[in-house]
Amino acid sequence: KHRNYDALLTPNHRVLYQPKEFYEREENNWKVKFASNVNGKEYLPLIGNGVADSVALLKDEIVALIGWIITEGCYEKDTITITQYKKNGRKTIEELLVALNISYSIKGKKKDFKIHQNDARKIRSLLPKKELTVDFLYKCNRKQLQILFDTLIAGDGTVTKTSIHFIQANKNTIDVFQILCTMIGKSSRVSERIFKEEHQHYGSKQIFIVSVKQSKYASQFKISKEKYIGKVWCPDLKNGTVIIFSSLTYLNTFKVNIIINRITRDKDINLIKGINNPK
Repeated sequence: KHRNYDALLTPNHRVLYQPKEFYEREENNWKVKFASNVNGKEYLPLIGNGVADSVALLKDEIVALIGWIITEGCYEKDTITITQYKKNGRKTIEELLVALNISYSIKGKKKDFKIHQNDARKIRSLLPKKELTVDFLYKCNRKQLQILFDTLIAGDGTVTKTSIHFIQANKNTIDVFQILCTMIGKSSRVSERIFKEEHQHYGSKQIFIVSVKQSKYASQFKISKEKYIGKVWCPDLKNGTVIIFSSLTYLNTFKVNIIINRITRDKDINLIKGINNPK
């Protein structure tokens, strides 16, 4: 167990790791050992490389604009409004609207961007609700997935030297954002902040915060034995990738000529289809 790594494994589960000498020399060499032989000093991967590149089905600019709409937009009856106060953000949004030849106007004292009816209808065909969807991710190539991630962070995120956080009230967007992180090779964890009258956070809704991990490895972790009676899941997918959703945490495991036999409890788990092969 580690602050970024929590796994319950059978003794004969094969664990992918880097010895300390390889890690220190920044060599991309990996070895495999049984879980029963892990001593806690190995360097275990927290993330993979993400999905391979694919053919783009959309323009880069529409992917970025969708990111701004999800974080700063509002679906009205026939139009879409985007609110952004930061100078750089406004400049970026305006450039995207012009590049896509979208009909818009500046609305009210806040100088919101109002996308007119015809173009708003086209955008809604890609994004029926103002929330991120897996179907939309599948329309993006690897470069565009990174563009989408960067835009979502610019709209509803915070970035420091040591951390990246994405903050949202929409749980569906949070869930799909974590899948997006996995697709671009980033590990993440979500926490929940409940609105309380005596200890108010900004706004009046329950919010979710995704912490995007900067570390690529876990080491110096604790090892303990636990008696377990129950099911052992061995998902075997054609593309070798499985996402496990358990207790608000996505654990991304990439199979490298091994069989995954992570122990988990039925009530806590949903297995999601391989992200490299959505069909």
